[in-house]
Amino acid sequence: MTSDIRKLEKSNCKSCEFQFETILPFCPNCGGRVIRKRLTIKSVFQEFYQNIFNIDNKFIITLIDLTIRPQKVFTAYISGARKKYYNPVSLVAIAIVLGTLMSSLMYEELEKEDNSDLQENAYSIGFKSAGGSEEELQEQMKDPEFQKKMEKSKQESLETQKKVNTFVKNNLGLIAYLNIPIYALIAFLVFINKKLYNFAEMVSIVLYQNAYTTLIGFLLSLLFYILGFNVFILSAVSFLTVFIYSNYSFQRLFNFSAKQLIIVNLKFFLVSFVVVLLISILGVALFVLALYLSK
Repeated sequence: MTSDIRKLEKSNCKSCEFQFETILPFCPNCGGRVIRKRLTIKSVFQEFYQNIFNIDNKFIITLIDLTIRPQKVFTAYISGARKKYYNPVSLVAIAIVLGTLMSSLMYEELEKEDNSDLQENAYSIGFKSAGGSEEELQEQMKDPEFQKKMEKSKQESLETQKKVNTFVKNNLGLIAYLNIPIYALIAFLVFINKKLYNFAEMVSIVLYQNAYTTLIGFLLSLLFYILGFNVFILSAVSFLTVFIYSNYSFQRLFNFSAKQLIIVNLKFFLVSFVVVLLISILGVALFVLALYLSK
């Protein structure tokens, strides 16, 4: 028995190879839990349950505090107290995976939508705006050649829409990550007079906001999808989730009054317009330059 105890006096951590006394339940170097039993199906499910559903888990705590007191999560991460809360980049990664899943379902429903009347309605509005009458429009609609052109145009429009949907669906993660620094820049410019947070710190705040709204939007969209709501309603729900939570979290962070919050929203609108306009101009300029250099 004594020899068995001596054999177990020292052990190497399976994660970092640090040597420590085997009686310790955790590695003093990396904090990894000491596993003495063999892996079983039961232990796999127990660990999964503990990591996901344990109320002490950082993931759950982060979501709870982002709901009740988001300013606490923002300021804790920025000040360096990062052990208690889930890393915002990791949280965004999880949210994007769920968001991509929901978007796939939404785009499948969107492709099932019958949009055949949209193009005809657009043509009708354009025809009448140009001075044509309803009788002339109906007469033209009966023309076989016109019907062929309209059908061909519908097919081309449908193919283009499918390509756009496929691109967005396959690159949702990239699009989401690209939007974060742009939105953070807008927020930084809106609150620059307060001189409280630099651009990098504002990025971390926006990361948490983005992750939370994506997760909540996923749950709400999933519920509405099960209930059979139209895909456009799902999109509206996602937009409202972002708008409401952004206002709520910034209000808690800066302690705005209702009047100040209205002013902040107006600033967001104006700054967003200017930033998007400048980015669009820059994009067009780079496109023209690329065409010029390719000749």
